[in-house]
Amino acid sequence: MQAYPKFLLLVVTLLFPYLSIAQKQNTHRAFTVYRSYLDTVEDYLEGRDEDDYDFEGFQEKIKALEKVTGIRSNDDGSCFTGFMRQPVSYNLEDWKQWLELNKELLILDEENETLKTTSNPEPIKRDPDKYFLTLVNELEEMLLDDVVIWDKSLHIIGVLDPITDYRDTHHSLQCSCDESDETYPYGTLHHVTILKEWYAKNSHRLYWDLESQSLKATPEM
Repeated sequence: MQAYPKFLLLVVTLLFPYLSIAQKQNTHRAFTVYRSYLDTVEDYLEGRDEDDYDFEGFQEKIKALEKVTGIRSNDDGSCFTGFMRQPVSYNLEDWKQWLELNKELLILDEENETLKTTSNPEPIKRDPDKYFLTLVNELEEMLLDDVVIWDKSLHIIGVLDPITDYRDTHHSLQCSCDESDETYPYGTLHHVTILKEWYAKNSHRLYWDLESQSLKATPEM
């Protein structure tokens, strides 16, 4: 009766090195796939892929990064395009940081070619001051250049306005979808001034919330 457990133990002992090697090989393949997705995003951000741009393939890669990391890409905010993914530089930085933190957990489900993790991944942590100022500076640069990119401005205002409790109503864009008409602010230079003044007085309140993966501020005392 005791021979069977001993035989099973022997089999497991002999198979373990092979299983370990197979796991490492799978993780390496998953890392390679993930890294190739990041390369695609870098090409997009630097305009290197303009002549041979696979729109649907690009969108699928972004969705794959979002799914495995839980970090959502910036999008165009458009009801007409179904919220087309348009990643920006800090999305790429976040996905790179996530990879450094969780590369040992990555696996590739080879049956459907999807990226997964073997356990709960470690969340990224943005520098709250750097992130806040980056967003303010990007909004200001767009307004000074008189080239307001709708998706970026919507994202920036969507992050900062709830924190600063300010809403700029001087300039807006109209979006009509199905049965609803919605107006979205896209910011003014006055808006930028308000954001900078808020930061000067309240930067100590900013923090990065790991659970929601978002920028927040402690209640005003």
